[in-house]
Amino acid sequence: MKKDKNMRWLATTKEAINQILQITSTTKGKDSLQLPDIQVLLYAIKEMNYDNEVKLPKQKDLGEKLGITARRVSMAVTKLKKLGFFTKLEEAKTYYINPFYFYVGDYRDLHHKYEIWKKLRPDIQKNNDTFNNPNYNNKEIDFKKWLQ
Repeated sequence: MKKDKNMRWLATTKEAINQILQITSTTKGKDSLQLPDIQVLLYAIKEMNYDNEVKLPKQKDLGEKLGITARRVSMAVTKLKKLGFFTKLEEAKTYYINPFYFYVGDYRDLHHKYEIWKKLRPDIQKNNDTFNNPNYNNKEIDFKKWLQ
């Protein structure tokens, strides 16, 4: 099979998937991830560059692409920052994606990306392989009820 030079790989951690599942399945209210939040997160990850940065379009334009309102885009971005999925950089509309969850590029660059994240978000640090996120309670999820 011929390799595509333009193919981009994305790496994610089990911790990211666990946190998304936990927050979407057991958390209620304003701290739960809803479909628009996940849409904005997936869009940001898809557009992320090799420096783990993404420049989001205007909220109105992004909302039109995703089929949601600009207000809902704003709420999703705020929630995703609060939950530690990404953080705002100084450049307008530019965010740094949490490399403990998602990254693009060579694994040898990952330590450098971790160090950048730690400087940008000292409030969210790793502790026994999980982030100190108030919405993540590290309980096992019962997937059997979903498979019935």
